[in-house]
Amino acid sequence: MLNKNGEKGEALLSSYLTKLGYECFSAPPRRFPDWDIKAITPDGKTVLVEVKLDVIGMFLKNRKGFNFYIEMFNTKQFEPSGIFKTKSEKYAYFFLMPDNTYRLYVFNTRELRNFLCENMTIPTTGNSIEGNAAGWLLPNTSLPQINHTLITLDREGNYVNSNTHYYNNDYIG
Repeated sequence: MLNKNGEKGEALLSSYLTKLGYECFSAPPRRFPDWDIKAITPDGKTVLVEVKLDVIGMFLKNRKGFNFYIEMFNTKQFEPSGIFKTKSEKYAYFFLMPDNTYRLYVFNTRELRNFLCENMTIPTTGNSIEGNAAGWLLPNTSLPQINHTLITLDREGNYVNSNTHYYNNDYIG
């Protein structure tokens, strides 16, 4: 089942994409590692999206920056999870900012997974909330090496012009 942060991130992304003309569908309300949102683009293309929302990462950042926690392994079931289980084409990662906006990073899932697997210097750790997973701590200093889109949204999923920078023109689809 989803947690409240997951539900909030999915609602934000669905709201944003709907305003862009996408039709959005949520994953089934059960354990479902394949994707979180199925988005149909205005031209009819289907895009599966994995959604993460981090409400403390930006508040805990240090002088060197902040980290994305990318789950990869379930330590209770002793099997791959997270980025290795998802069938999504896109990986959407939200950070709640101190000004109550959301910074949304959108990655191509395969490119992100390959980058993580190929860069042995990226540290791994367990998740401190549930204690059931291991994942990478991807530092924001790695972002220039990974193709991604950065979008700033308000608390309702509306686009905010300030501080928004696109590293490519590929929103979601």
